[in-house]
Amino acid sequence: MSVTLKEIAAEAGVSIYTVSRVLNGKNKEAYQPAVKRAEKIRSVARRLGFIPNASARAMRRSGATKVIGLLVPDVHYATIIDFETMLGLNSRLETHGYLLTLVRSTEVSKTGDDLPDNIEDTDEDQWLIDHPSPVFQERMLDGMVVMGLIPPVMCQLVSRITPACLWLDTNIKEAQNNLRRDEFEAGKLLGKQMLRRGYRKIIAVLPTYPEEPVRHYSFSERVRGVESVIKATDVEFQEAFLEFEDFTVAPLMAPLRDQLAPDVAILAATDRVAFALLVEMAALGIRPGVDVGIAACDRTRQTQSHWPDLACVAVERFELGIQAADMIVSIIKSPRHACKSKTIKWGWHEGNTLPAVTK
Repeated sequence: MSVTLKEIAAEAGVSIYTVSRVLNGKNKEAYQPAVKRAEKIRSVARRLGFIPNASARAMRRSGATKVIGLLVPDVHYATIIDFETMLGLNSRLETHGYLLTLVRSTEVSKTGDDLPDNIEDTDEDQWLIDHPSPVFQERMLDGMVVMGLIPPVMCQLVSRITPACLWLDTNIKEAQNNLRRDEFEAGKLLGKQMLRRGYRKIIAVLPTYPEEPVRHYSFSERVRGVESVIKATDVEFQEAFLEFEDFTVAPLMAPLRDQLAPDVAILAATDRVAFALLVEMAALGIRPGVDVGIAACDRTRQTQSHWPDLACVAVERFELGIQAADMIVSIIKSPRHACKSKTIKWGWHEGNTLPAVTK
């Protein structure tokens, strides 16, 4: 049970006003009696276990809560990639004096089917009553970072309720308030590496999740990037799909085994796909980088730790979170709640799983 200023005042034998001034650092303590009284009040507060309400103090001073929400999909397939970005976001927000709180998509809508067909015709007040969440019912947030696979119609609703929004790695692409990776360039970079090393065929392995509300833009952009590089060549291109469901993976390598050769390259759309393929390859006795080339369109700290030799394009996810923090703070402080969108470029990690083809 929280301790009130009234209880502290009664214990210390002073007024609530005096307690408030002392605990908020506004009391003048130029004279010895005032110093002793302040020390007694602080001592009583510590003994009773008083914890100041930082949000309430911030609201009184500036009208701001100093809290920023991070809206994420409420699904089990979020990976360590998201966590790295969250760590960077939280770390940087602390330096700006803000706290980060997670908001699940189910706090906006219980299921995707609950969303109205046309947000513009929806009574926002009624929507909030039907889907109660203190995050939206009360003014708890100064701004919101929306990350990942959030349905576009839900994004519209959130932007109406919380004007200061940053779209981080979502399917929304606008000139303002967007931070995303250049996935088309990632595909081009990987395609150029495979082309330069002499591979005659590229098999792009893409993940599918039955519970995902929409497809993430990155998959189509990465494929489009690869195709733009090889379209004027005689390199074959094929797509294959790896099904993830309930933490299990449908076998993929066995049906593809007859197509594999040292001059064939597998493009793993994510590091999670790459790890799943590695397990299958090991079971089938297929050697990555020897019997078939393989490279991934992403790299995480988990990849660096457990498969450091995997060739891949890479972007610093922690740094992505840092840039997101700077942008959302800028949006909050802007009179129009807007800032120019940014696109993050990729780098290349060499590894040894994509060797040059021996003629």
